[in-house]
Amino acid sequence: MCETVEKSVPAWTACDMCEEYICNIHDRHVSECDCPGIDAWVVGGYFPYDSLVDDKLRNWVEANPFQEE
Repeated sequence: MCETVEKSVPAWTACDMCEEYICNIHDRHVSECDCPGIDAWVVGGYFPYDSLVDDKLRNWVEANPFQEE
């Protein structure tokens, strides 16, 4: 996980280089990271475009890795 992200940054932000989003937890495009799918975020009470990166969120993401449906 990327430990250098400031806590005031949302988990997912628009990429400056393309049309995709960047995961600020894993420091790569969302389509390539280990974050759970959007449905799991909602069930977990989070919204990756608004939820700010902090230790609680990092722990939740680590405990809920992406799973193929």
